[in-house]
This record gives sequence, C-alpha cells and structure tokens, in this order.
Amino acid sequence: MGTVYAVGVGPGSPNYITETVKKIIIDSDIVVGYKYTLSTISTLTQNKEVYEITMENQEKTYQKIHQECHSNKEIQSHLVVLFFFQ
Repeated sequence: MGTVYAVGVGPGSPNYITETVKKIIIDSDIVVGYKYTLSTISTLTQNKEVYEITMENQEKTYQKIHQECHSNKEIQSHLVVLFFFQ
C-alpha cells in the first residue's frame, strides 16, 4: 500500500473541509468512513473505492482493505480514513 491518511472533515459541513484535506481525498484511491462522514464529502468521492464502516464492521473492513492492497504488490493505493472534529 502507498500512503494512509487520517483526515478530519470538520464538524459536519462541507464548508469546513480544508483545501489540503480536499486534495488528499481527490488524490486518493480508497476512502473509508462512517455514513454521515462520507455524505459530507460525497462530491469528492466519485470514481473512488469507498467503504462505509460501522462500529460493528470497521475492523473487518480495515483487514479486508489491507489484504486486498497487499495481495497485489504493484498497487500503490492511497487510503483516506475520515473522522469528524467535534
């Protein structure tokens, strides 16, 4: 895998997402986040591999992504994990 970014998307409005975070999301291949977080950045996730996580499935989802990215050594994916600032 290439690079993993953990980025904050503000308190819940697209207006609070910094230009730096927008660029990281746009340049990424894979985006992971909770439903509401993903909805905040939905305009930035077109043509991306998007994983919606829940408290119940997050560990399994992270393991799946890790395995898929490491099974093909030629893939240099950039993964973004989203969270809110409160």
